[in-house]
Amino acid sequence: MGEPELPSLWAFGDPEPWRRGRVILITLALFHGIGQALVFLIALFGGDLETALALAITLALWWLLFAFIWFGSHWLRWLLDGWTLLVGFACFIGGSVMTPPRKSLPARSTS
Repeated sequence: MGEPELPSLWAFGDPEPWRRGRVILITLALFHGIGQALVFLIALFGGDLETALALAITLALWWLLFAFIWFGSHWLRWLLDGWTLLVGFACFIGGSVMTPPRKSLPARSTS
C-alpha cells in the first residue's frame, strides 16, 4: 500500500567494522613482536648489553603506545600520524639530497 521503506544507510557494508581493525592490529602486533624479540635477543646474546637495555626501554615505550592505540585513544593516533608524516618527509628529503648523482655512461667511440 505505502512505499517500501528504504534500508538504513548503516545496513550496508560490514556490520562490525571494528573486527577488521582488530585483526589488522593483531597482525601488526605479531609481526612487530617477532621482529622486536629477534633484534632484542640478538643484541642480548651478542654481548651488547647497552644496546639491549636501550632496546628494552624503546620496546616498552612502543608497546605502551600500542596499548593506547588498542584502547582507542584518538589523540595518540593524531600525534603518531603527525610524527610519521614528519619522519617520512625528512626521509624523502634526506634521500633525495644525500643520494649521490648517477655516473654518466662513457661516451661511445665511433671508430
